[in-house]
Amino acid sequence: RDRRISAEPVFGTGLARGSAATPQGRFWFLDEDNAFRDWHLIEGSPAFSEVANDFRDFRDSDRYNFAAEQQLLSPESRFSIHAGLDQALSEGITLTINAFHARKRATREHTPNDLFLGAFGQPGFDTITISEDNHFNPFGFDFDPSENLVSLARRLTEAGNRRHHSSENSLRLQAVLSGDVSLNDRPWHWQLSVMHADREGNDRFRGYVDSDRLRQGLGPSFIDQDDQARCGDPSELLLDCVPINLFGGQGEDGSGTIDQEQLDFLLTSGAAMNRTTLNEWRFDIEGHAFSLPAGEVALTAGLLGRDTRYTQSMQGSPNSDLPDVRELAGTYRSDGVYLNARMPLLRHRWMMDMLELDVGVRHRDFDVFNGGTTLSTGLAWQPVSELQIHYRRDQALRVPSALQAFESTSSSLMVSFDPCSGVESGVSDPGIIERCQRDGIPPDGIFLPPVRADVLMGGAVSGGRTLNPEKSTLERIGVSWAPEALPGFHASLDVWSQEIEDFIRAPFFQEALVGCYWEGVETLCDRVTRNGFDTSVDLVPINDSRGASFRGMDLGLAYSGIPFPWGELDLHLDASRLSSVRLPTYDEDARALSQPNLSGTNRVNQAVPEWRADLTLDWRRDAWRFRWSMRFIDSMREPCQELTGATSVLLIDLGLCNDIERDEDGAIVPGGDHRNRIGSLTYHDVQLAYRFGHGGELAGGVSNLFDKAAQFSAATAAHSFDATIHEIPGRRLHVQYRQRF
Repeated sequence: RDRRISAEPVFGTGLARGSAATPQGRFWFLDEDNAFRDWHLIEGSPAFSEVANDFRDFRDSDRYNFAAEQQLLSPESRFSIHAGLDQALSEGITLTINAFHARKRATREHTPNDLFLGAFGQPGFDTITISEDNHFNPFGFDFDPSENLVSLARRLTEAGNRRHHSSENSLRLQAVLSGDVSLNDRPWHWQLSVMHADREGNDRFRGYVDSDRLRQGLGPSFIDQDDQARCGDPSELLLDCVPINLFGGQGEDGSGTIDQEQLDFLLTSGAAMNRTTLNEWRFDIEGHAFSLPAGEVALTAGLLGRDTRYTQSMQGSPNSDLPDVRELAGTYRSDGVYLNARMPLLRHRWMMDMLELDVGVRHRDFDVFNGGTTLSTGLAWQPVSELQIHYRRDQALRVPSALQAFESTSSSLMVSFDPCSGVESGVSDPGIIERCQRDGIPPDGIFLPPVRADVLMGGAVSGGRTLNPEKSTLERIGVSWAPEALPGFHASLDVWSQEIEDFIRAPFFQEALVGCYWEGVETLCDRVTRNGFDTSVDLVPINDSRGASFRGMDLGLAYSGIPFPWGELDLHLDASRLSSVRLPTYDEDARALSQPNLSGTNRVNQAVPEWRADLTLDWRRDAWRFRWSMRFIDSMREPCQELTGATSVLLIDLGLCNDIERDEDGAIVPGGDHRNRIGSLTYHDVQLAYRFGHGGELAGGVSNLFDKAAQFSAATAAHSFDATIHEIPGRRLHVQYRQRF
């Protein structure tokens, strides 16, 4: 595997953006002389460290390179089976039964656990005090997050990698009764169906730390007469406790000083379960209601009832750094009715080979959300048989997801840039200083030491139970062409726009902090709670009345069955352009801020290339088939700063940002609009297949044939490239066999 781009926490920066949680440990505290110390345990130090000889200042080169151990791909197995039955019950009535089952298993490994104690600690770990009487504490005073401990960071390499085992089972059962009936001497087709669907996911986590046990293990301890470390003191022994050594690093021999007894006491495991159950019934009927001069009017009508239930739970120590799995339990019912009509208005006239109108209405009711009525209209005009011009306007409702609607309050660990950190490194806006001081940051003009801007903060999240569905309106106008002179050829072009009302969103954790302290948005400040170094943000979703909007264009070309002496060739091109993407940024009551066009940009979790295209060439001859696929992804521009909030100077100095604002003398503009351009990419995939006479097919191919490397991204959360847009580096071979019965 080519891991060059993802071999470092941020490509090209070495260890500078690595983790402060190292196997030796980072100790950032206020000493007895009220001086900040940011120390690292020297490699090779003994298990019982001495302050005078074994610690030195922490350096970027001490940071832990977690990126090299992160998996880009993880093993996964899938199995599915489908069965169907059609049975005629009587003349004109048929029973259809479908059953589907799928199973998925996956195992992922994560880097060894990282402990963060102190004021910048993980939720639940940020109140742990290390006693001066702890046997392994060489400093002779308490480490208290409320007084002197900024951060103690330690990587538990002795425990090995954390493991996450996941499984998912899905079941869908459907029974359909269908038949034909005559109404007003016209044939109608009806269908009554019931469906039950169930999906259950289970996750098991291993290698995490119980904070209550860690709190006990870092309390007072002593050496007993058997030369064993014990919790408590000789007069009051604390049972079921093992003293923990966070000050010994990896020891003199590099094997680690947190032994198996300590690990057995500290480590915990957990299991999470989530389940979605859907029960649905529906009745549909379609037929020709009456005739117009241009043809028959087709009607489709139906009724729908649906019950959806979602549950999610977590088993394991609530006081641990296990992944945050929010407790969820919610049920909602929806009922709907719809009617569609397709009416031919004109046919076989001059420049009016066909003119057809399509109208529809749908109403939905929910027991926990507001319902609504949506309309759809469409007009298709064929001046000649080869050419069609069409227009559609469709409305739709989208209900909140289960997480948005039903999640309970919980706490999440997030890595974010604190706007109140490091004022001496360039932040001098008096408004920022005033807002930070208002929330209790010391008024000395320095605030927090600037060497650590990527502080760990807890975000409180809870479901927006008063949310209502979004309402979207999609308009599309287009043209399609299928010339008779070129059988198998078809071309289409559509221009579309979509508006979403009551857009459901929650502010990003980083957005809330920056919007409050840098921009002064009071509704975002209302979501932020600070207690010294500790910060929490309320991320309850809202219906944003400003909505969201999208504009784009779709192009399609297809030419099938092109004859050649050596076989037949099919060509398919699908291209799309997102010319405008505008999403709300701040809360409704914020000062007027424009919604910037995100098309052609990349932000964290929001990669929006302007153009994307897929071109496929298929060759067929007898039982052989060969496919060449090309996928084009347009270039994007992104802010030239890292996710952690560090300033862009580092990346600029290293030449990692290629779109830098300079003054007329060519000098870099301080605080300018510095950006990075992610270049466009075209991936090539090939596959060769052979079909056997008994319904089997054997295929093999290569993905990313020319080994195109992913482009560096400064705004991506992990791996230094956006895996949602770009391929994982390297070629990949695949072989598959399919059998149809």
